[in-house]
Amino acid sequence: MHAWSAKASDRSGPEFTDPARGEYHLQLLPLTAEAVGAINLKPDALARFLLSHLRGGTDLFVLPDLRTSQAART
Repeated sequence: MHAWSAKASDRSGPEFTDPARGEYHLQLLPLTAEAVGAINLKPDALARFLLSHLRGGTDLFVLPDLRTSQAART
């Protein structure tokens, strides 16, 4: 089973740690094409990526970690 935390204390990055960037309120939604397609997810490339895999029935948790793949290429 895969788990994800919506607690603000578990988040990192400038969007959560820099008060000048405003407030961020996390919203849980089902990981389905219908739910992801109904929101204005940014960046657009991420939205397209997720939607293509969700509509194709891909188990997103078996995809390679792109952060690791990117680091390996540089």
